[in-house]
Amino acid sequence: MGIINSGFYKISNFLSQHTYYIPEYQRGYSWEQDQLDDFWQDLIQLTNDKDLSNHFLGQIVVHNDREQQKWFIIDGQQRTSTSVIFLDTLRTELSNLYDEFQIEDARDDAEEITISLIGRLTERKQAQRLILGDVDKKIFETVIQSKNPQKLENINKKHLKPSEKLIVEAREYFVEKIAEIINSVSNPTSKYERVSLLLENFKENFNVMYVETDDINEAFIIFETLNARGKDLETSDLLKNHIFRSSGTKIDQIKKDWERTIENLNNIDPTKFIRHYWNSQHHFAREKDLYKQIRKNIDTPKKVEDLLEELLKLSELYSAINAPENNVYYQDSKLNERIREIKNLGASSFIPIILSMELENKYSDTDKDMVLEKIESLIVRNFIVSGKVANKYEKEFARIAYNISQHQYSNIEEITNDIKKETLNDEEFQSNFKIFTTKKTNVIRYMLRKINKVSNHETMIINDNNKVHIEHILPKKPREGTWNHITEDEHEEFLWRLGNLTLLGQEYNRKATNRDFIEKKKIYTNSKIPMTKELVNYTNWTAKEIAERQKEYAELALNIWKR
Repeated sequence: MGIINSGFYKISNFLSQHTYYIPEYQRGYSWEQDQLDDFWQDLIQLTNDKDLSNHFLGQIVVHNDREQQKWFIIDGQQRTSTSVIFLDTLRTELSNLYDEFQIEDARDDAEEITISLIGRLTERKQAQRLILGDVDKKIFETVIQSKNPQKLENINKKHLKPSEKLIVEAREYFVEKIAEIINSVSNPTSKYERVSLLLENFKENFNVMYVETDDINEAFIIFETLNARGKDLETSDLLKNHIFRSSGTKIDQIKKDWERTIENLNNIDPTKFIRHYWNSQHHFAREKDLYKQIRKNIDTPKKVEDLLEELLKLSELYSAINAPENNVYYQDSKLNERIREIKNLGASSFIPIILSMELENKYSDTDKDMVLEKIESLIVRNFIVSGKVANKYEKEFARIAYNISQHQYSNIEEITNDIKKETLNDEEFQSNFKIFTTKKTNVIRYMLRKINKVSNHETMIINDNNKVHIEHILPKKPREGTWNHITEDEHEEFLWRLGNLTLLGQEYNRKATNRDFIEKKKIYTNSKIPMTKELVNYTNWTAKEIAERQKEYAELALNIWKR
């Protein structure tokens, strides 16, 4: 058992030798205009350049399922489907040439495409050469394979699924391109010759590398090996294929759980999610090693079922962590707000910890908030203010998450203490804070809102860039004749210091802009933001005042982001 057929085939020989099936677990049709452009340009170049004898379209990996007596395409679904769509467009144009000009050869070519390459599909006979999975089967039959296809202009794309819409758009693309070829000449014979040349070049000179095996596991291994260096293949594709092939009789349920998980992620990279999950339950794995680890450990239908159950359970939480402005996951508003604040800082390496806690039913929302509070402090102290590389702590966060999953902690305090060990001490944090500078506006807004809250517990400044602006007290571009007491070197050094920044409502920010400090104070007087209103107490605004204000903030920071 193993590889039973392999070699370089003409696309016509490949399509004509079997009826091929797309497995139900494969994704729907996905080629967009970029891929269609490449396909078309390769054909045009082959047609126009006499020095080119053939074009390599790609590999096709097929599983010969002897039990079902069917040939399943494991790799090559998109290029095979596109080839059939293209051939159908040629067939239609050839039929039109016969109907309009009675060109017998055009009719014969159209018939040959039907018999050998696309297959017949009528009310009485179903003999297609390619049968798609349920997700695209109906639209492919009615628009591409049927003897009397549905007209493109009668299709309402709004009612189509994304992959169905792409099939229709691919058909429209080739219709337009072939029409350009036909309309470039007026003689009927020349029109036919141009279409015939496209057909001949495609059939005879587009080649595929064909590999057929009767062992499904070997088919997937070949697929993975061939694509290991391919830029189009995502780790999540490899993972999905492994999960599906290891699911046994549970394939239908596994497929549904996978699709629901991907839907819940709402365009978030599945690989990142699966890796964060994996590092919450297992020893740390980098992305390049993730597939190997999962293939090694998830090798039975029961393990696959358990894996998908946990992925599905966590997918909504993961989506909320990554897009908290659009998703509210927990009932505890304080916890949800904490997640939003951490998201503002751009941190993600901590996520395995919260995923691990979520899978353990013993932790309350209050427990999770306590842990996230410590993580937030670590992020600010270590990453934001002190410039430590976040990747260095990824392993530590994964270690803590794994310990949670293995029940290594007796209580929540042991978890927070473990995080505390990795957090910079007060002395180093305060020292770094005094000279802290950043141009990241999301970080500036976050930190100023937190500092302002110290003197205004009842009201939190909204995180809306359109309504609350970052105000440089010493302006970016001082008006000529003002701020002469600040040297160029001081301007460069202190402009982005946190001590020189405040928050100001949009209605005041435009007025303040680059005015001198006396004029700015008049505007600050009307602000409802305490930290901004307090600026009127300063007589001057120099490098000294900026440093003193930031020193005050450094003292406040010790209590805001407690170790």
